[in-house]
Amino acid sequence: MKAVLKLVPQAKSLESLLGYEGNLAASYFDALSDLVSPDAPPEMGFDNRNRRPPKDRFNAMLGFGYALLI
Repeated sequence: MKAVLKLVPQAKSLESLLGYEGNLAASYFDALSDLVSPDAPPEMGFDNRNRRPPKDRFNAMLGFGYALLI
């Protein structure tokens, strides 16, 4: 993520900036499952991001948390 963030100020276009954002989002969601405790119940696990409507409890909690940040 640090390597991609260093490229952001050098973005030559909106499209390349959006590409960096997509790469960062993918890295973030790939690492998110590592934050879930191994002792958590299986229904609280995280496999991938989904929304509108969220298909599992973890994604529902993510959406709720993001809504609180707005």
